Amino acid sequence: MGTKHLKGSTDPIEADKWRSRLIRKFKSNRCLDDYKKDITVHFLEGDAHNWWVAVDKCIGRSIERIEDFEQEFNKKYFPAQAWDRLEAKFLYLTQGRRTVCEYEEEFNSLRRYVGKELDDETVQVCRFFCGLRVELRTHCSVLTFRTVSELVEKVALLETTLAEESWVKSHTQHALGSKSNDRKRKREQVVEGGKSSGSRSECAQCCRRHGGECGRRHGGECWKAMGACTRCGSKDHAIQNCPKMDQGHGKGDNGRSCFHCGKTGLYKRE
Repeated sequence: MGTKHLKGSTDPIEADKWRSRLIRKFKSNRCLDDYKKDITVHFLEGDAHNWWVAVDKCIGRSIERIEDFEQEFNKKYFPAQAWDRLEAKFLYLTQGRRTVCEYEEEFNSLRRYVGKELDDETVQVCRFFCGLRVELRTHCSVLTFRTVSELVEKVALLETTLAEESWVKSHTQHALGSKSNDRKRKREQVVEGGKSSGSRSECAQCCRRHGGECGRRHGGECWKAMGACTRCGSKDHAIQNCPKMDQGHGKGDNGRSCFHCGKTGLYKRE
């Protein structure tokens, strides 16, 4: 029959599911009533089998019908208190963080245990609607649905749509934030570059701004560090023999030029 054995369960729902599956098997296989009880007992083992042996002995092995077995079975594994707990759980059931389909699955597993006053489909629709998350309830009205299945189909589609909109919105904000951060970093780099350029000072050796060996910044290599003429940059002669020295005679301060750096109007003290 493909039915699992019952070893004894503290969960009334699991015990009731086992009993319900067995009854459905009997109906589908056209099992005769005379064999149903014995077949059911065959699928008991462990604590469940020990329980049945004790019950059967206590009542003098008088149970022959499956209906009598179910009555004793429910006393043990599905008492009235279990019905009350499951009905209360159904009344306060909410979706929480679950999907609509996951919420429906538990809803359907519990709705079979409610009393007749809650068994009406209109009441069931209202109960399922009240347990939905707020963002889903605000987009639909309970009055437009006749069955729970119609309501589930509607809100499941709505849930998917809202999830997609939220995904697009979050990724758009992330992209805009990344672009804004990139622009901010570029502005900071420009400001830092300007500050660095503005802080450049003259070379202590050649009085020019450069980024060469002396650690100062100017437009080219440090002529002094290269051993070149500090007036014209040539390596063929020193500043004392620079041809441009003669071109500066007669200009400012009697044409005197510093033979160290080549500038007119000043000279290096020996």
